[in-house]
Amino acid sequence: NMEWNVEDQPPELWDQFKTDYEKGAHIRIHPLLHWTELNIWEYIERENIPVIPLYFDNGKGERYRSLGCAPCTFPIKSNARTVPEIIEELRHTKTAERAGRAPAAPPPASGGQTATQVMPGGDPNALAVVEDFYQALGHGDGAHATVDVVPEKPGGNYAPAALSRYYGAMVQPLHLLSATVAGNTVAVRYTFTEANGRGCNGAANVFTTNRGGVQLISSIRALNGC
Repeated sequence: NMEWNVEDQPPELWDQFKTDYEKGAHIRIHPLLHWTELNIWEYIERENIPVIPLYFDNGKGERYRSLGCAPCTFPIKSNARTVPEIIEELRHTKTAERAGRAPAAPPPASGGQTATQVMPGGDPNALAVVEDFYQALGHGDGAHATVDVVPEKPGGNYAPAALSRYYGAMVQPLHLLSATVAGNTVAVRYTFTEANGRGCNGAANVFTTNRGGVQLISSIRALNGC
């Protein structure tokens, strides 16, 4: 059983220092362990270190505070456009450093169900329509799936017959592993195996929009080619 148990975690005595070791002993040194986010920005200011623009107000009152992959990183509300302004903001903010980062996606629930998560500000209706869409694909039901898509979209690859033909021929049907909604965008993970045996462990960002009070899928951006 590899499940982590906090009671098994050994004490980490960060302020206790040992300077004598046996020959060949393995030593871990954490020189920045006590640095806070504010300390880092103060150091950046002092040493005049270049910083990428994403950390500053983009002109819309938003900036990125902590950067990760595209599906799990979101901007925060901020008017800070310079390093000194970021430092001043951090001295007064009560918002967590990783407020703009999605938690790691949880594993699929038991029984083959989908692990879902609604981030602060996430639209549950967006999550519901995306779940319904992928479940329909998993059943090879293109006609049902297209009901969840904006009316102008079903055509070509989104045509009901095309969806049914492609997803209905899967060796292993599409299974939605997880779905995390932030705003109107849903980050999904899924698996399937095509008729030719090619497997996919996929991820995508699904964008939704409100049409007449109904949330519908407007576009899908695959993140790893399948």
